[in-house]
Amino acid sequence: MADDGGVKMPSFLGYVRSAFIYLAPVLLAMMLLFIADPWWAKALGVLTVVLILVRVLRHATAPPPQVLGRGDRRDPSEAPAQD
Repeated sequence: MADDGGVKMPSFLGYVRSAFIYLAPVLLAMMLLFIADPWWAKALGVLTVVLILVRVLRHATAPPPQVLGRGDRRDPSEAPAQD
């Protein structure tokens, strides 16, 4: 349905890549904060959490992506030429 609405959808591997990009830092931060014992590992976990929060804030304040409406589809002939 989203593809028919003009929203570009990723493939299955695109979903796996996105899940890894977002979940791996969270799992790393949890491991460093709650499981690791040395003080430097806890500090690295806090740094990881801060970096995750910075990325979330940047993503939240970014302008929303443009979505084409059902009647606003672009013809392939109107697409810009690629070199």
